[in-house]
Amino acid sequence: MFYLLLAILSSSSIAMIFKVTEGRSYNRLAVTTFNYLSAFLVALVMIAVERPAVGPGGGSPAEVIVKGERLFSLTSSVVWGLSLGLVSGLFFFLSFIFYQKSVRESGASLSGAFGKLGILIPMILSLLVWKEYPEALQWVGIFLAIFSIVLVNNPFGSGRQNFRAALVMLFITGGLAEFMNKLFQNYTVSGYKNVFLFSVF
Repeated sequence: MFYLLLAILSSSSIAMIFKVTEGRSYNRLAVTTFNYLSAFLVALVMIAVERPAVGPGGGSPAEVIVKGERLFSLTSSVVWGLSLGLVSGLFFFLSFIFYQKSVRESGASLSGAFGKLGILIPMILSLLVWKEYPEALQWVGIFLAIFSIVLVNNPFGSGRQNFRAALVMLFITGGLAEFMNKLFQNYTVSGYKNVFLFSVF
């Protein structure tokens, strides 16, 4: 419960920090770079402390992902974490840029809400890829979230200014970044999360 509260506090503070930096006209790229550098150093320290094991064995992407036979081996888990982390890092970087842009254009609360709505993308992709079907109440939540995205962008209004591209791109890039996390966890033995995070940042 303690870690959940820390996660909520950290996540909600991002929008507020972006709001403060945008109000003071700080360099958006510099703020994002400092955030990434901090996370990179923390992940590096965690890797040094835990020292994830490597070892021989198979576990090629064809065997693990396509055939679904097993998890990656120790060494393959490290390679998978580093490789997938690079892709995920790109999506995370873009989502931070769009987060800052949407905070400036639409405010912290709306940007924070759209950032959280990005969880719909891994949910939908998990349904398609791994047949993880939501329960009835979860389906209601999914449809309400999609409706809120349409409602916020006001397709019935006049003028192109009603379409908030930064919010939509925040939703997409943040959601794809979360899906990369799910993709990593689904095929990797436990204990390699720090390798993935190191590569992400």
